[in-house]
Order: sequence, then C-alpha cells, then structure tokens
Amino acid sequence: MAKRKKVSEENSLSYQDETDLSFRVEKGLRQFKEMYHQEAKIVSRAPGRAEVIGNHTDYNNGFALACGISRSTLVFLAPQNGRRVGIFSNSFPQRPLVLEMDRLVRNEIDKWVNYPTAVIDQLLKAGIKLQGTDILVDSNVPLSGGVSSSASFEVAVAKGLTVLYGENIGNLKLALVCKTAENSPLVESPCGFLDQGSVAAAKRGKFVFFDFQPKGDSPVSATKLVSGDITKDKLSFVIVVDNDVKRMLGETGYPARKKSCYDSLDFWSKKLGRKIASLRQVSVEEFLAYKDELEKLDGVMRMRVEHIIYENDRVLKATNALKTGKTKEFGNLLTESGRSALELYGLDERTPELTLLVNRGREIDGVWGMRNMGGGFSGIALALVENDRLPDFEEELGKEYKSKFGHRLEFIPFTTTNGAEILLS
Repeated sequence: MAKRKKVSEENSLSYQDETDLSFRVEKGLRQFKEMYHQEAKIVSRAPGRAEVIGNHTDYNNGFALACGISRSTLVFLAPQNGRRVGIFSNSFPQRPLVLEMDRLVRNEIDKWVNYPTAVIDQLLKAGIKLQGTDILVDSNVPLSGGVSSSASFEVAVAKGLTVLYGENIGNLKLALVCKTAENSPLVESPCGFLDQGSVAAAKRGKFVFFDFQPKGDSPVSATKLVSGDITKDKLSFVIVVDNDVKRMLGETGYPARKKSCYDSLDFWSKKLGRKIASLRQVSVEEFLAYKDELEKLDGVMRMRVEHIIYENDRVLKATNALKTGKTKEFGNLLTESGRSALELYGLDERTPELTLLVNRGREIDGVWGMRNMGGGFSGIALALVENDRLPDFEEELGKEYKSKFGHRLEFIPFTTTNGAEILLS
C-alpha cells in the first residue's frame, strides 16, 4: 500500500499544494481498514472551488471564472458483497450509514447522505454497473457554503466509484452526472453547473473559464483554462469564512432570484424585437436604453437583471486582465462584483455577516479586491491581499467581526489546484 501511495505522490501535484494531504491519506487508509476490516482499493480526491468572478451567471447562460482550491474531499472505497453501500463521513461522525442500492430513498434525518445517494442513483441510471461498496469520506472543505463542499463530495464519490468498477468517464461528464444528482428529488438543491464543473475541470496554476451557453447535452459550450499569475505582484487569494453560518440553497432566496431573471426575458424580447432566451443576449448598452422602463415595471427585477448583465461583462474583462497581467484592474473588478452582488442581487439578505465581510474587508489596507463567494446567504468571501499585509488583514477583520457577531473567522489562503483525480488505485 505504501508503495502505491509513493507512485501516486510522484504523479499528483496535489501533494505539493496540500501540505497535509499525505497525512490525511495515510490516516484514512488506517481508519478504513479498522472500520471495514479490509483495505481501501481506491482513493479519490476532488477539491473545493473558488468562484473567482461570475456570480449567479451560470443559470443565466453567461460566463464565469473559477478555480480549484487547496482544500479537498478524499473518498476511500473498496467493493463488498451484495448491493449495500456502507458510508461514513468524518464531517458527520454520528454513525456509519447503509444505503440499499435497489431502494435509494431520501434521508430526512442525516441529510448529508442524500448527496452520495443521489450520485449513486444517477450513475445507475447512466448504466454504470455498481456493486456493494464500503466508503469512507474525509474532507477539510468548509461546509458553510461558498466553496462547493457538496460538489467536492459528489465528484470525489463519482470519480472513485467509476474507477473502482472500471468505467472510464471524463471528468466533465462526471460533473454533469453530479449536477443532475444535486438537482434531483433526493437532494433538491437548485445549483447550476459551475460548482461541479469547477471541481472537475480545475488545473493547478490555472483558472477555468466557463461559457454557460448550452451545447447539445452539455450545459456549457466552452471550458477553457486561463493563465494568470498574481504572485508576480506578491499577492495571495484568501477565503474568509464563518463556519457557524450555515445555509442551504433550496431554503434561501436563490430560487426567487433565478425566477426574477427568467421572468424578465419576455420584457427584453418585446423591447428588443427579438427572442431573448437568456440575459447573456442583452448588452450593457441595451440594458441602459430600457433600464428606466424595467424599473417602472419591477424595481427588484431591474436590480437582479442589472447585476447579471454587468457581471457577464466583468467576467470577460477580468479574464483579459489576468491574461495581460493587469492585476490591479482584476482586483477592482472583483470588488465591483462584490458590491453588485450585495447591492443589486441582495445576496446578503438576512445575512449581516456577509455584509460586514465584504464591505469592511475591501476597506482594509493591502486589499486589492474583495467580494462575496458562492451563492450567497452565508458568511464567506474572497479577498486578493498583499502577502505582507495578510496578518494585519486577518487580525483587523477578525477582531471587528468577532466583536459584532461573536464568531471567529477562518482564513484560508489557497493556491489553484487540480480537479478530480485518483490518488491511489
């Protein structure tokens, strides 16, 4: 077993990105054997993801820029006889659970298990011949929402299961299976493709650009890797998260915002004299021409639409800024995105924690860019900070936040890292 791990270390740069990864793998292998009385045959890994810019643009057929982060979900697997799946997660250590592959149902008590249940269900529907399996899950991806802990979990499970049973499925196809799983009645989360797509397609040292114009059966028409080096300006990305603020997409204002965008399409089709199938087809100039009319019709809808149209424009500008080394411009676009998400899209609704993080964080010396991250309605943000100012940034923001809400913030500097992969087989 140690020999196989050494080979995977030589072939996976993730061990360099996550300094504790080797320890977590070794610990997980020991825990798996103690729990299931056999050795794990497969260890799969999928990172969390950072939505760098492109907020709620995915379901509007727009653009987004994301990357994998150096936090991950590890899944340890081995086959067992029969049609049962035993699963245990170190994040929910109450007890191991058992899934009946021929009777996969929603669990209303241990809701975390609905994610792998839905993945198994979709793999079976896709014709993947699964058998009984023992599974152990270990994750250090924050669960508060915003870095796609659920997508990381789903994709790592899907990757591990398909490799364990000899199915060669590309990562983006696996990501689509996992998105379908999360949207299904077993989970009922209305996420778009950005989460699973980012987790699957991420690459060390790169950003992933998504064009969410559907093409055939795929929710994206293009997925491109974008080079960009923030280290030349002695900067780091850092995720700021309050792990005590929990949210579920289906229980927030996410569906209402999605509906508001879709409901505006009839207005745009009539005003522009052509069929508008998504807000990506409305330019900034066209929005400005009819902004006042939309405001009179529905002021809230105008705000939601304005955010999406300008956010698409910001993604394209930010991508170009990264490519051309215009880091200051890139940081300013991040801050503009965060301001728009809060003031126009209202992603801090009932979440004063997010308001403080974004608005106060961007005022601190050494911050080049600051925005919310993820679907919103949680306490998580992304900052672009000068390396020598990181300690002061953490101290200043952490102190003020604790004084206001009584919670400690977690600060997670990260590097861009690889997407879904097999560490041991």
